[in-house]
Amino acid sequence: MFVGLRLIGLTIAVAVSAGVFIYLDALGQSALSQSLSGHRQQDLNVAVRARNDSISQDTHRGLVMAVADTRSGELAKVLVPPTMAAKSATLVFDQDLVPWKNARTFLSHVDGVADAATLLDGAWPGTANSSEPIETAISAEDARYLGIDIGQIVHLNSPTSEDIQVTARVSGIFSRDDPNAPQWDALDNGLGADSTAFRFAPFIVSEPTLIDAVANHMPDTEVRYYWVFETEVDRIHSRDAEQILADLESQEAVLKQELQGFQRISFLDDALASFLTNSEISRGLMMSVGAVIALSSLAFAALVASQARDIRFSESGMARARGATTPQEIALMTGETLLI
Repeated sequence: MFVGLRLIGLTIAVAVSAGVFIYLDALGQSALSQSLSGHRQQDLNVAVRARNDSISQDTHRGLVMAVADTRSGELAKVLVPPTMAAKSATLVFDQDLVPWKNARTFLSHVDGVADAATLLDGAWPGTANSSEPIETAISAEDARYLGIDIGQIVHLNSPTSEDIQVTARVSGIFSRDDPNAPQWDALDNGLGADSTAFRFAPFIVSEPTLIDAVANHMPDTEVRYYWVFETEVDRIHSRDAEQILADLESQEAVLKQELQGFQRISFLDDALASFLTNSEISRGLMMSVGAVIALSSLAFAALVASQARDIRFSESGMARARGATTPQEIALMTGETLLI
């Protein structure tokens, strides 16, 4: 019977401890949600800027694969495969076609842009021969501003070098669907289309076309890159926060070695670091409370077992004095144990 009481006490202590850990887990998840909710989604995404002045299709593919491969460990669970955006040097329009002196453009490629836009007229640009005009697509808003239409030939040049001459043909006109899609964040903020210094009207081209155009028509220039890893905030668990933070640091270290002009933009690591700092204090307090409750349960069980032993000896003596048999005494003690 005494062993049974002690087992009951141990069970209570284990149950209390498990309850404390479950409560701590829920409390941590709530605190993490509050820490992350103080930031906009685009601030919690992981953005990477870089440049490349060694222009070739092989070099370009190598950079794209290197960046995508850094999404490993816990990052593979919470970061979406990156959206890549790239652009050429800044170009100006032929003044006979576009007289606006503050108008600028650049050739650009953004992953998945066709999925984030509606093609209003024409077709999305394909890959043409280097001797033919570069096929481009432009937004309806920019087309109206520039006064150009489908099929129009546009001559572009560099404001700083006479050696840079590009001829483009407008093959498609589109409108943006979801303004919060990562493609537009990459184009506007990452590549600078939303700059206030000039009125940019970016020309969208295919990925191979961009690299070939810079390599063949824009000597001594570079390709500017911008990657966006969307963060799935709902998939971040408080117990994984420390490992995710470590993986973000490892990702940054790798990208610093792989990329020229590397820059990472994200508040995700700051939010996780702040959460971990605050949670350590709360976790320590709750663990102390849980330990006190568990020890109190064990002490209570020991006290009950001690009192039950004294009662059992007393009742056993009374039962024998009244002539109870051994089976009756065993039946009495078993009944008391079950009641307890």
